[in-house]
Amino acid sequence: MGGRATMFNIIAYTFIAYNIRRKRLPKSYIYNNFKISKFKLFLAMILIAIAFTYFVNVFIERAEVSGGAIYMLDIVGTIWGVKFSGPLYEIALDVVGPIFVFIIFVFSWYLLQGLVMSNYLLANYDGSPLLGVYGLDLASAVIRRVNPEWVSENFNYLLSMDTYGFLPSAFGSIFIDFKYFGLLIVMIWGWLVGLVYLKVKTSNDPRWLLFIPYVVFGIIFSLINTPLGYSNGLMSHLWLVIGFFLVKKYERGKILKKNEF
Repeated sequence: MGGRATMFNIIAYTFIAYNIRRKRLPKSYIYNNFKISKFKLFLAMILIAIAFTYFVNVFIERAEVSGGAIYMLDIVGTIWGVKFSGPLYEIALDVVGPIFVFIIFVFSWYLLQGLVMSNYLLANYDGSPLLGVYGLDLASAVIRRVNPEWVSENFNYLLSMDTYGFLPSAFGSIFIDFKYFGLLIVMIWGWLVGLVYLKVKTSNDPRWLLFIPYVVFGIIFSLINTPLGYSNGLMSHLWLVIGFFLVKKYERGKILKKNEF
């Protein structure tokens, strides 16, 4: 699929999964099979640095198209409804420059806008439920082929509320798609997460550990969207379930041989 979100997901899932392995596998097995050399660690840091440089440059290029970082910082309150201000803001501009301040602002806004937008949508959204079109890329693509006028009409309504294009958090997204019926979806998802926790704690099947990075990531980034809606997460989770059933099963506590892992 490409894009910044996919690159970020890879980094995040790798970090979470590596820490799970360190905690769950026998220490002797980890030492013999997962010992990271200084070269591999250095290479990983270089790759992560390149990825984040790419992320930053995307925002810088967008700002340049709109008149530059300092211009964006001046008008962003009108566009997004939130901005940096006050004496510390002026000091930051003098010390590190407008580009660095703009990058800090953008990354902060990515994490916080879900709280702002979901609060506004829960209080004011009066449109029809979009039945997954807003929160799921695949549903949106299908309905656009079947009834593009309906999609356009509903998205225009969100645009008139100044919320279309923003990240509405998991709860705002579910509310737009399913209204109060979305509470049932949240309960089902919570039950599935609880099932994963129960199986990890009590089951002898270590395949359940495969779900942990996705559960942790989904909880943290519910500030942005649902786990199935964030970065085409529906397909990621479908492949996760397929992988769960295809991977070879081992009994927990068994020290795995290198050629078995």
